[in-house]
Amino acid sequence: LKEPFGCSAPRDGSARARPGAHRARRFAMLAARRVGSACGGPGRRSFAQGGQPALVLVDGSQNLELVRAQLSLRLAANSQQGVDVLIASRQGVAIAFRAVAQLRRNAGGVPPSFRLAKAFGEELSAAGLAPSGHGARLVGEEDPEEDGAGGRHGFRLSLLPAAEAAVGTTAAADSPIAKVLRVAGGSAKFVPLAKAVATEVARLPDGFVSAVETTLRGKSKNVWTRTYKLAQAVAQAHQWQVAPANDRLVTRRFRCVLEERQSEDEVLDALVDGGSQADKDTDAGSGDFRVLRIILIPEDPLPSARTAR
Repeated sequence: LKEPFGCSAPRDGSARARPGAHRARRFAMLAARRVGSACGGPGRRSFAQGGQPALVLVDGSQNLELVRAQLSLRLAANSQQGVDVLIASRQGVAIAFRAVAQLRRNAGGVPPSFRLAKAFGEELSAAGLAPSGHGARLVGEEDPEEDGAGGRHGFRLSLLPAAEAAVGTTAAADSPIAKVLRVAGGSAKFVPLAKAVATEVARLPDGFVSAVETTLRGKSKNVWTRTYKLAQAVAQAHQWQVAPANDRLVTRRFRCVLEERQSEDEVLDALVDGGSQADKDTDAGSGDFRVLRIILIPEDPLPSARTAR
């Protein structure tokens, strides 16, 4: 059997691979098999075809390491076309976001930039993502994937082609952050946060970026819920920029970069699941914790006039 690309034997002919290579080779082979099963079949593309982005499916049934390996393989093989990640379920969003946050495009450590849009039931089903209740949902709990008015929905995270991503992304990584919005726990609606995201992007001075983040501390189901709310808010803000409700609204498109970082922010710590001590005790013994942050990078100049939404 042929090994997946990037996992061939050493070219110098030596019998022993460099330290860690055997483990990496086995892991890449597993990832390749899973990618084939998750992304193969009629109507699904695992590698780019006809100049279109490659496709990776994430539904919460894969673990973080596997999804990161899939994305790394696809991004390396399709850097000129980009990669689309179709995501379903709360757990799927959390896994996909953390995997993207850990990706790097090259040896320089440049994180991939992307746009985040809504994806609906027909699109998810056509790609092969099973409806909720097929292993990606906690038994007995309501699933925010299911919306009584709009039906099933998820997200399309589009990792930009290398040429497009290179414009402004590297500089944005070092740009000053004007404001950081934070996702609290609880069952509050995401629309107010989406409006805050859209407003902050519209008001950003040229050369500045904004950010929205949530802590990864706490019970898994609560981390998934907060991360899902984060995704809903950013995707909705994106929708308002590319398809405004009327011509009077001034829009400002933006792209995103994900990062996972350490934080010692007491304010953010207090927002964990409404300040639940039980959740804080989950990470007892550590004074700091990790957060998932989306950096919002304007793609248009500062609008000369704004109309409040």
